[in-house]
Amino acid sequence: MKVTLIGNESELNKHLSCWESIPEVRVEQSIVINEDNPDSLPSFSSSHEQSELVDVCVSTELKPVILKRLGRDTPITLVSPLASSINETKQLINFMKEEQMMVRIINPMLHSPELVNLNLKFTTQQLGNSGVHRISLKSETLPSNGRFLEQEVHLIGWIYHTLGDFKTIFAKQIDNRYMTIHIRHEDSSFTQLELARGFGKEELNIELAGSEGMLTHKSNETNPISVVKTDKSKREIHPIGTPLIQRQLEDVYEVLTKDRHSFNNITEVTRAIDFREAIEASLNRSIPVTKGGA
Repeated sequence: MKVTLIGNESELNKHLSCWESIPEVRVEQSIVINEDNPDSLPSFSSSHEQSELVDVCVSTELKPVILKRLGRDTPITLVSPLASSINETKQLINFMKEEQMMVRIINPMLHSPELVNLNLKFTTQQLGNSGVHRISLKSETLPSNGRFLEQEVHLIGWIYHTLGDFKTIFAKQIDNRYMTIHIRHEDSSFTQLELARGFGKEELNIELAGSEGMLTHKSNETNPISVVKTDKSKREIHPIGTPLIQRQLEDVYEVLTKDRHSFNNITEVTRAIDFREAIEASLNRSIPVTKGGA
């Protein structure tokens, strides 16, 4: 498979190393972008014509510009979020749909081995009926533009993917550093999500509860996942690690070469964006937001 890389030098080199480790992949060209001078961006009109995939690894601010210049001829992959705001993201998604572009948008949390394990054990109902879940994310920085940090966008996408869509959301901004979000899911289970910004080292804690036990994930622990069953038995899970970028790109390769019809995941990403949009609506209006409601 022939791949073209487009990105800033740092990210491009990481992706290049991963692609070159896959024997069936040949990197046709690497186009280095100077993000300090976006006016110097090339048109990309013919630079990737011989490639079977374009891997875009640039800052969020540049993704809309590059996607619009690439067009629909070659499948494209890039990491979410697509743009700095929900409105800009939705406009870009509409553009991609109108142009019938083939785009696979990567959420890194859906490839993290610990979170993949959590997702698998939960979605296969190893905890029984879903109950009350508690999730908290501490981040080092404050949002510079937009409502959410990048890792918060990924976490909300993971919640949608793992726990399902929302029925009702009520979000409250305590200050610019702290937000609480109460989610009633379609299956009537409940998630309490806390986002704390500017608190030093990043830390993600997850408790998923069901009628037959609880799964916990603590990112700052050596063995981050434990399972406690209602019979009081407890065991730890030790994920085996391949670099996260490698997992992401290997998945892109597998889907594109073996399950091409499912490569385009814009529809699923759109639903996760609706999730974020409901949170913003609740924050702006200070009331619960109901799926399909006014």
